[in-house]
Amino acid sequence: VAARLGQADIPHSYRDPDVVAERVFRVLGRRPRLALEPSHLDAVRRWTHATRPGVRAAVPAILAALGVAASMQPLHCTSDIDNAHRHWGGRVERSYPWRDLLEGGARLAFGSDAPVERPVSAAALHSAVTRQRLDGTPAGGFTPAQRLTLDQALAAYTEGPARLAGTWPRLGRIAPGATADLAVWSADLHRLPHRSLAQAKVMVTVMEGAIVFRRGDVESGAATAGAGATGAAGSRRGGFR
Repeated sequence: VAARLGQADIPHSYRDPDVVAERVFRVLGRRPRLALEPSHLDAVRRWTHATRPGVRAAVPAILAALGVAASMQPLHCTSDIDNAHRHWGGRVERSYPWRDLLEGGARLAFGSDAPVERPVSAAALHSAVTRQRLDGTPAGGFTPAQRLTLDQALAAYTEGPARLAGTWPRLGRIAPGATADLAVWSADLHRLPHRSLAQAKVMVTVMEGAIVFRRGDVESGAATAGAGATGAAGSRRGGFR
């Protein structure tokens, strides 16, 4: 981020992640009104891998004040549990602080980070809501105070990216007048126990009103019966799995 804003003297990495955050925020804070080239806008709006391995308590408020969104991947949280306990020490309780970021006024934009993680949205929603692996461990969840509600997690996958891409409210929601980008699930996600979220499957993906993915030979009418739908964030390629 610093390099893209012309601060080439700031190294790419430090041993202390807090030093990195402090330097980057200092740069952004000095230049909040820069007339940036379009290729630089993303550097201001997104702080990628925002919480690896942990962030200071003041970071959510700083992000909100600067208008920077935290681009994060819920599956990283549950994949990192063992490494977190092995290497992160006191930072564990500040790792992947999704709820703190939201309550501090920052915006969340979730993604899959494929191919590092599997692009399976149901498993990612399970991670965001439970902070547990698919086998239900650890009991109660990893730093459970940072769990999100299902609606918060869905918004981070739909509304958050659409707002960052400048396509909201046309994309990222299901509403009259919005582009028909949506995923049809095999079940109503809000009626599923949280532990069962990962078992849900996307049956149909619709992009701009056209079906671009259909699981098996399921007819769209059968797929929608008793099912739920979520608005896509605005990717023009492929479908959710």
